[in-house]
Amino acid sequence: MECCSKKSPLHAIFSLIVVALIIGAGVYFWQTQNKDRPCAGSTSCPPSSGEMFYPSPAEEEDTLLTGSFAYSETLYDYYGTLFVRGYPELVEVEEAFCTGACPLHTYVFFHVLETTSPALTDYLTANLGNSFLGEESIGLGCLEEGLIVYSNDSAAYGFKSFSLFPELSEAILNATQEDPIALKLERFMPGAGSGAPTCYSHFAIVELVE
Repeated sequence: MECCSKKSPLHAIFSLIVVALIIGAGVYFWQTQNKDRPCAGSTSCPPSSGEMFYPSPAEEEDTLLTGSFAYSETLYDYYGTLFVRGYPELVEVEEAFCTGACPLHTYVFFHVLETTSPALTDYLTANLGNSFLGEESIGLGCLEEGLIVYSNDSAAYGFKSFSLFPELSEAILNATQEDPIALKLERFMPGAGSGAPTCYSHFAIVELVE
């Protein structure tokens, strides 16, 4: 005596039809829920309304710190730290205090796209026409053998010559308008004053903002 009866072919076909209907209903429900998202399922899809979106580090906007750069009512000049984002602009300039056939130097200006210091605009406006500043740019120094070199005169340290590290020089020079770099600059109170050499910069300290 057999314990179980065999299923008929008709019963098996009926079971397959039921399974197919369940799967079809699930697919229809999924399509209905995602009909307004043409790229649903793609990693490049923008998040839909109501979803939490966590940007990758590359998508997050860096925020510049606020420096101390400001005008001194007692010293009648600007000084302090300054945070800026921008890219380099290279120009050919003649050597200072030269007459006749003067050699040319490649001078590096830093075109400012963003800053947290409102005083920078006032400083640049007040110094329009200065050889080492532009309407939207700050002079960093001359390019010599791949390095940015410059001199600075301040009340605190006197007249000194500087050279940026190769890594910093390269990072600045490789920046572009589409891929700018952030820098921390510092200007000390100027010294007694004298004729500025070709590769002068009003800012003594140049650091990369990580």
